[in-house]
Amino acid sequence: MMWGRALLGPALVTASVVSARDVAAEPDSGVRLVYADQSTANCPSEASLRAAAVSRLGYDPFSASGQTTVRVTITRAARGLRGEIRVDDPSREGAASRAIESTSGDCVELGKAMALAISIAVDTIRIRSSTASDVPSRPPARERTNEPGDRPPRVASADADDEHLVPPASEPELLGDGSIASDVSGTPNRSAPLSPEILPWQVSLHGLTSVGFTPGVTVGGALGAGWIGHNQSLEIEGRADLPQVTNHANGSISVWPLLFTIAPCVNVRGWAFCGLGRVGALHGSGRGFGQNLSGSSLLATVGFRLANEAILTERLGFRVFFDLDWLATSNSFDVDGRSAWAVSTWAVSLGLGMTTRFP
Repeated sequence: MMWGRALLGPALVTASVVSARDVAAEPDSGVRLVYADQSTANCPSEASLRAAAVSRLGYDPFSASGQTTVRVTITRAARGLRGEIRVDDPSREGAASRAIESTSGDCVELGKAMALAISIAVDTIRIRSSTASDVPSRPPARERTNEPGDRPPRVASADADDEHLVPPASEPELLGDGSIASDVSGTPNRSAPLSPEILPWQVSLHGLTSVGFTPGVTVGGALGAGWIGHNQSLEIEGRADLPQVTNHANGSISVWPLLFTIAPCVNVRGWAFCGLGRVGALHGSGRGFGQNLSGSSLLATVGFRLANEAILTERLGFRVFFDLDWLATSNSFDVDGRSAWAVSTWAVSLGLGMTTRFP
């Protein structure tokens, strides 16, 4: 019994040392994530990207007070979208960066590829930190002697379970799936600064066709300008339709609207859901009557727009939209004191055109 008690003390000390070593080997929560989506293409949020990286790692390394900073920036590129990952590690000279491009402009697939790249970068930082912390505990090489029959000294390395997280030197560049083209480079990039914040002002030009503002189906055009944010936008638009001619008795009447529109929108993954407020004038003129008259009246509407925009280049996009308007004013055109035509309660418009953005 005394012998058993004598061994109990050293066993507890050994267990404490092993436990302390295990705690020291826990992942260091010292990485600060800085995220900026400058693409205005409604890419995954910071929370979604962080969750995807944590899911791949199996632990959460991110901390607001971390010394190592991983900066993630998504911007528009000439062929779609570009994601840049920059690692600023105070223990190393310079910064390492990786760039991933999505030629299809698909933010979902770009987000998956970036989450993978972030998890690889973070785990590499962890393994490098763990390896560096083991170096001082090793005796200097000149103090090591190997007696005959001794095993060669063991070189410290990453845990076997983590080997699949570290890309070998010969691993090809990160590609995601077929729609992601990557020019990932793990070499330090000391000269590449972070992209400046973009002020996404936009100008648009559309052709459109509508029914309800005038007799029959009309065609027209719209010129707009506005501000585009991450998930909201505001655009002001001027619209004019070609005159629509309709015959009445011995003559004809021409009617056409001229409208100014304000459209606040919420943007979700390339789709825009907008409210519409329009005000302008409905013009009309007669021809072939005993007394030809012309005039205009106030035209006001409220409505809704559903739009989708496809990215063509860094600055150029293609937009399609559908408008539904409720006409808040009652407008009509009279001939010989009698109503010849009146606007309907609802108007529908379909449009397509180009958009361009600039800082």
